Amino acid sequence: MNTPSLPKTEYTPRLRPTIWDGLIVLAVLALAGILLFSMLPENSRDDAVLCTISQNGETVDSFSLKGIDHAQRRTYGDFVVLIEDQQVCIEHAPCANQNCVHTGWIRSAGQSIVCLPERFIVELSGSSKTQNPDFDIIVK
Repeated sequence: MNTPSLPKTEYTPRLRPTIWDGLIVLAVLALAGILLFSMLPENSRDDAVLCTISQNGETVDSFSLKGIDHAQRRTYGDFVVLIEDQQVCIEHAPCANQNCVHTGWIRSAGQSIVCLPERFIVELSGSSKTQNPDFDIIVK
């Protein structure tokens, strides 16, 4: 028995992109840009970081790092604190081990420099937006 065969039609795929292809690409790029922007670190915003200096449990000085535009040396007894480019370090300390001096510069909220023998603390604080993104939590 002979079965009738259907006529063969040849399918040629479209090789040129259409306007709809372009719109889909733009939509994907826009969503990727929004997602990337939302993942930027929050500490890149212009929130001020407050520096608090205390000795023997009492606050001796408190100031905003944002307001300081030139290098400053501040003396607190035998301690010399250097403030420059919105960061702080202890330049000189009377303690024997000099761990506080070797700590170096601090610039983000939540960081601190502590001299245990002399009970001298330089601590940076601010809103949660200025916290160091390298840490999940800071326990005080």
